[in-house]
Amino acid sequence: MNYNPITGFEPENISDFANELYEIKKFLRDLRDYEMYLRNEVGKVAAKSEYSSTVYVNLPYGDLKVIYPSQSWDYQSLKKLWENDSAKKYLRIEKIAPNLKEIKKLEKTSGDVVFMDLKNSILMCKKESLCPPTVTFIKNEEIKND
Repeated sequence: MNYNPITGFEPENISDFANELYEIKKFLRDLRDYEMYLRNEVGKVAAKSEYSSTVYVNLPYGDLKVIYPSQSWDYQSLKKLWENDSAKKYLRIEKIAPNLKEIKKLEKTSGDVVFMDLKNSILMCKKESLCPPTVTFIKNEEIKND
C-alpha cells in the first residue's frame, strides 16, 4: 500500500514521508489515549463483583470480558509491620505479602485499641490499582485487546 488509507494521500518525497509518519504517530497516540479512556469507562460501569476480578457483558455482537487488575500492596510498610508478632498471622513471607485469606477475616474483625491500630496499619498498605481493566471481545477474536 503506497497511500494513506484514511486520507488517500500518496506521499512522493522525503518531506511527505516524514510528515505522514509524524501524523501517524500522533494519530496512534491519540487512539491509544482514547482506548485507555474507553477501558477505564468500561471498568467504571461494568458491575464488578467482590468475589471475582472478571465480569462478562453480553452484547449483540458477542460477549465483552472485563478483567479488573489486582490490588497491590505497599511492601515497605508490610515489612515494617512484620516486626509485630501479632501481624504475622495476616502476613506471609514471599516478599512480606498479605495473607489474603486472613485479610478477608481481618476486615470483618474488631477488637481493642491495639488490635484496631494493627488492623488499620495493615489495611492502609492496600493500594488500588491504577491500571485500567483488560477488555476482550469473546466471540470476535479479531478485536481482542490485551
